[in-house]
Amino acid sequence: MEKVLLVDDDENILNAYKRNLRTSFQIYTAISPKEALQILKENEGIAVVISDYNMPEVNGIRFLNKVKEVWPDTVRILLTGNAELNMAIKAVNEGNIFRFLTKPCEQEILGSTIKQSIEQYKLITAEKELLGSTLRGSLQILIDILAMISSNIFSKSILIRNLAKKLLNRMHTPDNWEIDISCLLSQIGCVGIPKEIIEKRQTGTTLTNEEEELFVSQAQIGNDLLKKIPRLENIATAISMQYKTVNEIALLRTHFVTSPANDRIIFISSLLKLLNDYFYFLDKEANTKSALELLIKNRNAYNETQLNALKAELQESIESV
Repeated sequence: MEKVLLVDDDENILNAYKRNLRTSFQIYTAISPKEALQILKENEGIAVVISDYNMPEVNGIRFLNKVKEVWPDTVRILLTGNAELNMAIKAVNEGNIFRFLTKPCEQEILGSTIKQSIEQYKLITAEKELLGSTLRGSLQILIDILAMISSNIFSKSILIRNLAKKLLNRMHTPDNWEIDISCLLSQIGCVGIPKEIIEKRQTGTTLTNEEEELFVSQAQIGNDLLKKIPRLENIATAISMQYKTVNEIALLRTHFVTSPANDRIIFISSLLKLLNDYFYFLDKEANTKSALELLIKNRNAYNETQLNALKAELQESIESV
């Protein structure tokens, strides 16, 4: 049976719900939002949360907003009196709740709404599972392709990913899957670049203007390969900008809508720029200290916070030698 959580500060109402619904659903009850959040933490896979609006600690809309933040797949229903009807309608329109029911609510209507909500929950979770399995399979194919093209390119991707993790730790920035995958797939566009140009770049050989332009085009090739894969759209955009300086990215930013997702894209592209240049300078100079000096010399090209984190990381490794 699917799990349903009922929240109301009136214990008698909760007991009545439980008696009437327990044969059809696995029922949990809570007399406060605080208790309800604890139940959600301790019981995975609660499909539906039904909350009364008028509770003494936190009203039902604020509580369900919190549920949405932490458990976005859980379907949310608000029970409300006529006085709160306009607020309930607004909450539905803003996507914060799935349905609202007016009190008192007939048993048949409540049961039917719960069944519809469970169907919604199944659709959401099934789609996420499908996307997840598709994404995992797609990523594995891309990583395998990268490894087959060149073990050196693949190794560089691993080095970029590992160093990125250290910088994130220094910046007290949470690691997330988009940063991780962006680093691993940052070189995927090399599938469209002549092998001899890649080899020259990897040995630190100075490229002609035409060769450099062709090599940098791998960023757009990577974008074209990734942008149609579900959930990789942000990663594709970040990879497309990985050779742009912070000033160039700032100019592009004027075309972006301000949002956490776009801020993350800019953060990732700036990080890739810094790490790409570091490993290029390292190949060119064959010396960590010299590579760092070149980064500092060109500091205006990079995100200052990211560069300072890399500087601290590299100086620590230099001093330990």
